[in-house]
Amino acid sequence: MDQMTSGDLAARVTIGSRWSDDLVQIGDKVNKMAHAQERHVRALKNVSADIAHDLKTPLQRVGVHLSELETATGLQGDAAELVHKAQKEVMGMGEVFNALLQLAQVEAGSPKARFVGVDLAEVCRTVVEVFAPMADETGKALTLKIPAQAPIVQGDRMLLAQMLSNLIENALRHTSDESAVEVELRDVDDAIELSVSDNGPGIPQAAHDKVIQRLYRLDRSRNTPGHGIGLSRVKAVADLHEAELVLRDNAPGLRVTVRF
Repeated sequence: MDQMTSGDLAARVTIGSRWSDDLVQIGDKVNKMAHAQERHVRALKNVSADIAHDLKTPLQRVGVHLSELETATGLQGDAAELVHKAQKEVMGMGEVFNALLQLAQVEAGSPKARFVGVDLAEVCRTVVEVFAPMADETGKALTLKIPAQAPIVQGDRMLLAQMLSNLIENALRHTSDESAVEVELRDVDDAIELSVSDNGPGIPQAAHDKVIQRLYRLDRSRNTPGHGIGLSRVKAVADLHEAELVLRDNAPGLRVTVRF
């Protein structure tokens, strides 16, 4: 029960050969309940992926029609601005659907067949270099700390880069101008830790489990861009790589660590 409430829906009771009949019945009932719970959660995840898959193509058509409308009619003024706003909304919905589809693929574990040795230090340098101009625009300091010897993990380089991108993007989005965001890679107790820290408003301890759920957003985050999928995608990639995702108070701010 502790394993299930901690998110391990595959946990089951191992019934012993010397158990009494009443304990065997209880264990069997708990396992049936656990199986039903896992099946229902999987069905809910499949629904979101199915909706995203079914609506992605019609949404792309709407985007094409809007572009044709803008080009063919030579709209100007308020009409052109409305079409432009509609195009942005369509693009935003497309990003949500793409994220949901990718999340479903990662949760299914299908990319595991492509796992190779990945240089995490090289991934960190590349991703930080990509986000450096975005940080500079708002006066934020994006720094990188990596060990002299590059840690290697078995995984999918593209997914690990996207995971780090999500963490950096979240940190930059939810901190004020001139804030500090640090990416750190280190060896700790026979494990490799990849962390992204900021000195922003952070996330309340009570919400740490909630923010990794898909489409969940804190009330104060609803006025900033985003769809509530970033951390759930990070969690899915971490799970795929059998890594632990840990959220901690950075006093001030948030420290998100993926522990391989």
